[in-house]
Amino acid sequence: MRNKFTQKNNPLHLELLGGFNVRVVGATTGIGYAKLCGLLAFLAMSGRTPQRREYLAELFWSEMPMPAGRQNLRRALYNLKSALGVAGKLLSAERDLVTLDHLGLSLDVSDFTMPVAPTSPVTLNAVDGTPDLEQMEYQAGLYRGEFMSGFYLPDCSVFEDWVQV
Repeated sequence: MRNKFTQKNNPLHLELLGGFNVRVVGATTGIGYAKLCGLLAFLAMSGRTPQRREYLAELFWSEMPMPAGRQNLRRALYNLKSALGVAGKLLSAERDLVTLDHLGLSLDVSDFTMPVAPTSPVTLNAVDGTPDLEQMEYQAGLYRGEFMSGFYLPDCSVFEDWVQV
């Protein structure tokens, strides 16, 4: 869905309102394991803040010793990068830090929460300068339900707490 408010030509589009859906270059993509979906959602919602590998391992594999959790994270990052295809290049995994490049990401939560800008001078109501109703309608249409509704990782209580906040 292209619109004038966001960069919909980004290779990765993530919908977290009302569930979980990911599209790569416009095509719905199956990520596979739920933890991969959770990891992608967490990195997307982290903004441009790099995440420490130890924290991610604890977040998703807290029931395991740290070395096993880090090994699972390493495997998960490889699988996620592969599942994302051309958008996999947005995922950067360094020795201690993991980031998702937001310059190639469209995120419905970000679009939904962006401030409503005044109308452009071309469509501006010179009398009252009201907000752009088209933008407001677009943002209202993004809301399909609560954040990650129906998404659950039973053995990841810290992640589940994050989803609820």
